[in-house]
Amino acid sequence: MFARGRRVWTRPVLGVLVAAAVLHLPGGASTASAGLPDQCYHAVDGVDRSGLTAAPRSADRALVSAVRRSGGMVGPRVEPVGLRQVVWPSRAMRDAGLAALRRVPGVQFAEPEHKGSLHRSTNDPKLRDQWGLDKIGARRAWDIETGLQKDVTIAVLDTGVDFRHPDLAGRVLPGPNISGGNDDSQDDHMHGTHVAGIAAASTNNRMGVAGVSWGAKVLAVKVMDKHGSGTSCDVAVGIIEAAKREADVINLSLGFAHTCPLAFRAAVAYADHQGALVVASSGNSGFFASPQSAPANCTGVLGVGATDHHDDLTAFTTFGLSVDVSAPGEDILSTYLDVKKNKRGYAAFSGTSMSAPFVAGLAALLIAKHPDWTPTQVSDRIIATVDDLGPPGRDDYYGAGRINAAKALAG
Repeated sequence: MFARGRRVWTRPVLGVLVAAAVLHLPGGASTASAGLPDQCYHAVDGVDRSGLTAAPRSADRALVSAVRRSGGMVGPRVEPVGLRQVVWPSRAMRDAGLAALRRVPGVQFAEPEHKGSLHRSTNDPKLRDQWGLDKIGARRAWDIETGLQKDVTIAVLDTGVDFRHPDLAGRVLPGPNISGGNDDSQDDHMHGTHVAGIAAASTNNRMGVAGVSWGAKVLAVKVMDKHGSGTSCDVAVGIIEAAKREADVINLSLGFAHTCPLAFRAAVAYADHQGALVVASSGNSGFFASPQSAPANCTGVLGVGATDHHDDLTAFTTFGLSVDVSAPGEDILSTYLDVKKNKRGYAAFSGTSMSAPFVAGLAALLIAKHPDWTPTQVSDRIIATVDDLGPPGRDDYYGAGRINAAKALAG
């Protein structure tokens, strides 16, 4: 059963992502937040049904009217991008509704919502030292910048983050729980906690592991549920909400086997306008990834592939045009939460999910050193200072190459 206000539907409901008109982001755009519990409908019956819109208010009334005429139900606007979600009682009604929405003047896109999964590939039982930090030259980078006493925030859009882990306590800022429709962004899976520790675990504290950035705060934005699943609606809204909260870097260790949804493009454009660099893992589908994983394949996103101890490509990493740079992603030791036992510790995992936060942490160090830099300047610096691997120059395997924090911070 699906309830929304006074309306209750007992039939399976299907949904789409829809948007109206070209996205405009004037300097004075409103950043007022819509109510989180209403931002995304959730498929309690397990049927795919969600979608988004992005429209200026001048086109919004016509869009809402078209939805209602088609038998659909429209969610509230998510400002300032103007995204809306729409649901229909059946697939046939959804398809007809999509066609009708595309004919409404000002509507730029109408697309189905897609389901995605986290980018954690393999689990190595050996808890090794943090070889990845040495591989990227972190120790030499820290001689230049640690990020301490600097106001830099990394938003981790994931399963939440454990606020009570001793290597993260006091570093985590509570953000929205988009997937649950509330404000509880505590991790109920463990993936987000592992990702957060790679980027910004407390360092030089005689405890546990070191993060790439010693001083960055972690904004926990929960967009994946306790099973590690989520929707493109939740992720798009999460990007917007992180940017509203003035995150400097947005880490997305997750993906959807789909061409870049237009809702992602709108959300990433807003994040860039707000000064946030979006970093995403390329995926764990290896040689067989078609299409490339979104949001890594979206314009304006820094896509990250995975390398191993020997600077070789890992067997699982997705490669292709979506890979801009590479970073360590095999046997990566970080903070860990055993949800069932409510115990905290450390564990090693492999996946491009582990690679992306190395890049997010490096971006935070660069922003700490150069607070006036734009997301493009930060991204360009990371790409320009890699260690070139594979064929000379940019290639589809390593992107520009494996990141080098020492070189990026030098000069």
